[in-house]
Amino acid sequence: MASSFSDADLADAAALFAAFVFTIPRGDDERSEEIRADAWYAALLSGLAIGMKVSAAPAALMFLAMMAWRASTPGTRRRTAARIGLVFAAGWLFVGGY
Repeated sequence: MASSFSDADLADAAALFAAFVFTIPRGDDERSEEIRADAWYAALLSGLAIGMKVSAAPAALMFLAMMAWRASTPGTRRRTAARIGLVFAAGWLFVGGY
């Protein structure tokens, strides 16, 4: 069993965990700049994980949904969700080729 474990498994798990950490809200009162920075970090880290193993895609989609929910406000849900979706798409394209 130990012979089937590769370094990519550990690196993939570490990148996914780091992306998960950035999707968690910092507190009750967040500025949009903080959310935007966290979205970029989560997008780039989940893109790195997808580049290492494609099996990270379901977790990356979950992080996208979590960030879109975190960033949305009642009046601007669709626009904010589209913006976060573009950030994640760009992050996945930039580092997914790793």
